[in-house]
Amino acid sequence: MILLISCIICLIGIFSDYNAIQLGGPLVEVPLFILAASVLFLNEGYQVAILGVRYFQQELMQQYPHAKKVRSLIFSHDYDRLPRLFLGQSFLVVTSTFLISGLTTFIDWPSEYFDGWNLPEWAITLLFRSGIPSIVVCVNLFQLVPSLYGQRFPRELLESLPSVYHTIITALFIESMGILHCTFLIVDVLDFAIASAEEKWETGNGNFGSFPSQFSQLTECFSTVTSSMSSYLTSNSTSTSTSTPTTTASDNSDGRSNLIIEKAAHEGVSARGGSVPTEETEETEEVEVDEVGAQVGDKKAKPLKFKVKVICSTLMWFCSFFYIMYSLFHRRSLVDANPIVLVLVLGFTFALVWYCEGLKIAICGTAHMSNADLEARGYTTALHDILNQAGSDGTTSNGISRFLLGRQLIVVPLNFIIANIFSFQGYEDIPVLWYELLIGFSLPCVLFTIQLIQLAPQVFAGRHTGEFLSLPGAANVVKFALMVERLGLTKPAHGIVDAL
Repeated sequence: MILLISCIICLIGIFSDYNAIQLGGPLVEVPLFILAASVLFLNEGYQVAILGVRYFQQELMQQYPHAKKVRSLIFSHDYDRLPRLFLGQSFLVVTSTFLISGLTTFIDWPSEYFDGWNLPEWAITLLFRSGIPSIVVCVNLFQLVPSLYGQRFPRELLESLPSVYHTIITALFIESMGILHCTFLIVDVLDFAIASAEEKWETGNGNFGSFPSQFSQLTECFSTVTSSMSSYLTSNSTSTSTSTPTTTASDNSDGRSNLIIEKAAHEGVSARGGSVPTEETEETEEVEVDEVGAQVGDKKAKPLKFKVKVICSTLMWFCSFFYIMYSLFHRRSLVDANPIVLVLVLGFTFALVWYCEGLKIAICGTAHMSNADLEARGYTTALHDILNQAGSDGTTSNGISRFLLGRQLIVVPLNFIIANIFSFQGYEDIPVLWYELLIGFSLPCVLFTIQLIQLAPQVFAGRHTGEFLSLPGAANVVKFALMVERLGLTKPAHGIVDAL
């Protein structure tokens, strides 16, 4: 019921043109909303489904040609494209989220609309102007539903969803442009400030298809995410659905869902683990060439292109930073508050998102380890003890699943808060194209935010898992995510997936 009411509020607000950003009225904004929602749905779904089919045998993919084509694109080489895909995919997700936030935050909803409703002003602001309805819709319909469905039916999702292959190509192309490569510089700064890492990553040659940086632990962490959530979702589906047509992950995948974590553990995936080639991988003694003609794994090539991309991306990042600071301190944010207050709010939200993104990698990357293994590596066991206690079946895997769902319910509202603060006005006189990029799609804000508080902590946590688990406040963030998950706000998404 809450989800249905939220959908109605969002549709009324968009068609009435009460939204925060004005991009040409409902005739333009409604298609943009549908496009952003579709891109978000596709990206959230395929990132999980790809991990679900990673270790499927060839015979299990014969009846799914589109899914097989997608898996071949990502995993057919010694240096797979999954880490690169996650960079481009994150950009599309954050851009879509910022656009949806601007289109569904109705700060101009007039009070006269509610004459006769006997609603106080604070209730009108909370229910209609704050963006809470759009958060409920975004989390459940556009993020959790495709993620949960992709975990249960990975082959079917990759096979049936239109434009999945082209969306993946778009994500890879965005990463190959190098606009996100400042992430690696940020991580190097964190290395110097926190970890002082001795091991440097291999950068590749910067070509389309080459491996930009060897943080393959990131891919294995996400593989563990898929496995750890699968058992939780299966048990949740069993307890909420009594009909037989709903097929669980193990039923539909011929028992392959748990193979991911088992294979990761057996092949020694750890904080210094490497990517695992699939059966389609062709290893050669010479340099491999991918299907777009780029050399893959060319260790002798000088990473000149990579360095150029890092330099250009860093310049863009600093330009974005100055644009944001200029707009904030000239009071151009749609959130009418003192700039110092906005900066403090942004600092808090940035820190919380930073922790959530990094802990996702650090916790899932050590999910297969026992407390003895953690202690042997010098890692703290405090977080795993909390997750063990939180698991309804007494296992870390179940506690991790609950943490991941709670983390999602924290990150999405915080992204909406950031997007609202970064919605600037007063630039109506600039050319239309620049206005659309700066205000409509919030491109500078996306580039600044995604690299600083999402990609950088993920890469850093994959590189220094033990240090991240031991950061001050990490245990409190995990407890907070578990508490948010207990509110039951993800039940509508589970119900929709059960119905599907």
